[in-house]
Amino acid sequence: MRNLSTLAGLWLRQERYADAETTLAEAVKRARSVHGDAHAETARLLEQHAEALRGSGRGAEAEQSESEARRIRVQLDGSS
Repeated sequence: MRNLSTLAGLWLRQERYADAETTLAEAVKRARSVHGDAHAETARLLEQHAEALRGSGRGAEAEQSESEARRIRVQLDGSS
């Protein structure tokens, strides 16, 4: 997942949003499989995915991804 995130980050900096979005969608899927939904890594990848979506002009989908990341972070903060 870390390699996918690093690659996607490079693509985000290059404004290759479609490539970043595809890569981050896979990274989120893997994070959910390995860590589950309520994990900091899943939230971080969802935030990065939202950035790629927003860059691709998919604002509504970006909002959903950001909202889920916030929900996870609140859940994690409450369990500390």
